[in-house]
Amino acid sequence: MYNLSLEHLEVMSFGNKYFAGFQKRSLIETYEEFIEQLYNDIEMIISDLEETRDVISNSEDSITVQIKNNLRQQGYHAEHGVKDGGHVDLRVQFRDFKWFAEAKKWNGATYIYGGVEQLISRYTLGGYNQTNGGVLIYFFCDNIFQKIDELKLHLQKIESPRFTVTTLENSFYFYTSHLHQTSGLDFKIKFFPVILHFKPNDKSSRKRKKSLDCNK
Repeated sequence: MYNLSLEHLEVMSFGNKYFAGFQKRSLIETYEEFIEQLYNDIEMIISDLEETRDVISNSEDSITVQIKNNLRQQGYHAEHGVKDGGHVDLRVQFRDFKWFAEAKKWNGATYIYGGVEQLISRYTLGGYNQTNGGVLIYFFCDNIFQKIDELKLHLQKIESPRFTVTTLENSFYFYTSHLHQTSGLDFKIKFFPVILHFKPNDKSSRKRKKSLDCNK
């Protein structure tokens, strides 16, 4: 039987981002490594979704199912709508590690904050192998920068002590840290804006369906 060494895997993964991810997932030993690799994989999936924004469905569930299916193909046990303290939008398990995410189309900062509350008070226990979660935000509208700033300000106004916001350089992604009301530990949430706005102004595109209006 032919056994693949780490060196063989490195050669095979050169130039193939998904195969490289397989190699890294096979070496995961800690919760921190799981989160780091999961986030890399989700960001690649989001990039692929954004490339097809001209044909993608505007259904929250449909987009989340696509993300779930892609994660399954990469070796994660991913589920949509599974009951775990309620019907969570996305639950990802890998060995003993577990991660939850809420998924919402942009409909104002208050609506998105509802997903944050669900994560820290309903779906997660906030234990040592469950101290991270995510919010997937589907933007079918323009001016994303302004809307993300609005969300950050909203979070800062209503959150409790030990709350922090961490902005990533040259990225719409950002983190928040919250006091988890069940475990009493810090719970870190990564926000994943998914930019699906598509409203070209060239002549051949004027008959296309307009992007959703989401100026809230």
